Amino acid sequence: MNFDKDSYSQFCSREKYIPIFSQPWWLDIVCGPDNWDVIIVRNDKDIIASFPYYHSKIRYSLKIITMPILTQKMGVYIKYPDNLTSSSKLIFEKKIYNEIIDKLPEFDYLDVNLDHKYLNWLPFYWRGFNQTTQYSYVIEDISNPEIVFENFGSNKKRDIRKITNQLTISFTMPPGIFINLYKSYLKRIDKELSYSEDLFLLLCTEASKRNQGEIICARDKDENIHAAIFYIWDHEYLYTLVNALDPDFRNSGASTYLFFQIMKRFSSSNLQFNFYGSMIENVEQSLNRFGSTQKIYFRIFKANSKKYRLIKGLKELKEITFN
Repeated sequence: MNFDKDSYSQFCSREKYIPIFSQPWWLDIVCGPDNWDVIIVRNDKDIIASFPYYHSKIRYSLKIITMPILTQKMGVYIKYPDNLTSSSKLIFEKKIYNEIIDKLPEFDYLDVNLDHKYLNWLPFYWRGFNQTTQYSYVIEDISNPEIVFENFGSNKKRDIRKITNQLTISFTMPPGIFINLYKSYLKRIDKELSYSEDLFLLLCTEASKRNQGEIICARDKDENIHAAIFYIWDHEYLYTLVNALDPDFRNSGASTYLFFQIMKRFSSSNLQFNFYGSMIENVEQSLNRFGSTQKIYFRIFKANSKKYRLIKGLKELKEITFN
């Protein structure tokens, strides 16, 4: 029996602001129940921090800690004491991070995305880790759809106005139909599904059962599906996890329309709308035109063995030689 995982499950049931991506049920699905573990930090009375991690199966017998599929962020969660000064907060974080690093299992390579709330990565730097900055885009207040709409760029407003009376919205799309639509879209852009259909169906079903996810789709009068989005939520954020388009209607503006419909549906929820983020230039431009706020988050990584560095170097050399 893994007592840390049992304690962590109880901790998650008490701490409602632990992100959905770090919840045990989510990790069981995207990692596999035996492929994730958690480091917990305690004071005299209770758990004060946690660090779930995924130890992936990989070739060459390397021990890799990395991000599981369909998961934006993991890493540390801290339950801060009340009334900390700025100085005391940094001291507290340093203590937490050092204990987590000390408890990490032996690894050849570690690569995880921290939540954008945690911007003090210095304790990791002091212990030999590196970081690169990544970006997500968030609409922090969706309580008034009219104001949200007015903050959209002109092209987004135009798409919504153009298509409003042409499409019917539904929240009852079966996951199997959704994943087939998504695979068709990927095929048209010469890509393949990067995870199993069974994993997606289980994730979608479990999120729906827990009232933390659903699929929205847009159909025209001829029952053609223009676009569909699988989105999830926790106590702070809505996340648009997978966006599926019918390639024949990719320029209809249906995805923009669906984003706005999700915001309207949850306008009284006090949730923020998280577009999940992208480092791709044209995607960033599109997300920025929703009037969103750019949020930075850190990808922390460290190569911890000569074996990993050697294999990585050989793979890069092969790519240079044959491409």
